[in-house]
Amino acid sequence: MSWNRIIGQERVLRLLRSTFEHDRLPHAFLFHGPPGTGKDAVAIELARTLNCLAGTWEACGACPSCRQMDTLQHPNLDLVFPLPPGKNEEKQHDPYEKLTEAVIREIRDEIAAKGKDPYHPIEIRRASVIKINSIRNIKRKAAMRVGQHQRHVVIICGAEKMKADAANSLLKTLEEPNAGQLIILTTPAPDALLPTIISRCQVVRFDPIPEPEIARALVERELCDEDTAGALARLAEGSFRKALEYTDPEVRSRRSLVVEFMRAVYAGNSTGIMKELDPIVSSRDRQEAIRFLQALEDWFHDVIAIREGREDRIRHFDNREAVTKFAQLFASIPCEDALQEIEKTIEYVTGNVHLTLALVNLAHKLHRRLQPPP
Repeated sequence: MSWNRIIGQERVLRLLRSTFEHDRLPHAFLFHGPPGTGKDAVAIELARTLNCLAGTWEACGACPSCRQMDTLQHPNLDLVFPLPPGKNEEKQHDPYEKLTEAVIREIRDEIAAKGKDPYHPIEIRRASVIKINSIRNIKRKAAMRVGQHQRHVVIICGAEKMKADAANSLLKTLEEPNAGQLIILTTPAPDALLPTIISRCQVVRFDPIPEPEIARALVERELCDEDTAGALARLAEGSFRKALEYTDPEVRSRRSLVVEFMRAVYAGNSTGIMKELDPIVSSRDRQEAIRFLQALEDWFHDVIAIREGREDRIRHFDNREAVTKFAQLFASIPCEDALQEIEKTIEYVTGNVHLTLALVNLAHKLHRRLQPPP
């Protein structure tokens, strides 16, 4: 039963089931709602249902079509997401044609990870926009549809990341829909899309997932014990993806990096600061830098939570002792000012300011804020 992989969203599933059983599927959906609430996951399971040989709402999970959907390698499924530009790439090229073998391997790994867990976000290094090449590919793929009663499903993950040319190309496709194709746009930011694109889609809102459902899913998937699951569900703010991130070893490592970074910042140790930042700046991965900065934001949010007596909201829960000691030691530090500086740095990193310069400059500003007033 494929829909068992979906956490919550009963209202959405009832709507989609009714649309399916009454044969009223539109040519395009727009799934919008907070990150991590299952927009991509529901889109993938709908694609499975529409291509399962059983022809019922509950996909059988055993036919050749379902087995291909398990790995997201079905010929009737296309995932569209941000890709890095290829060398000497032109708009008429296939979106993958000019990419290096290393990037292709990274993409395959990310798709495989999403096949295992549809809540996994596909993130490719140095990829920030959905290319027009990927959008132009949609019509060409529709002609290759397999199976008379099946649907070619295109899922545009993070549709707000389309540049103007890609958005306009998609609009033309939506204006001339293919009868055998379903396009699903997913986004946390529908206001970033062209109103004309929204008007040509059936809009479906996804709600934050209730804490008990997130906690139950974490335990059922054997990701943590019940007590930890309850704590993570509170921190997740309705996002199962965020709950998963808290259990991810890479994210735990990033939180530990924040602890060591703040120690070096407090000491004003330039060598120590550069040592802690080296894994980020040496990779030149701006998305990783942003994730580090977001973990740093969590640190200061935790300090605020401790001051307000809300220790159950601490996001650096595995470094509780360190953040509590920091909060006690710097009882008067203006956390809101520090958060503003971090937000500015995220904007700089997103805007292609020199990565090392932006992070070192932030470290110096935070150091000054940690000093007692003269």
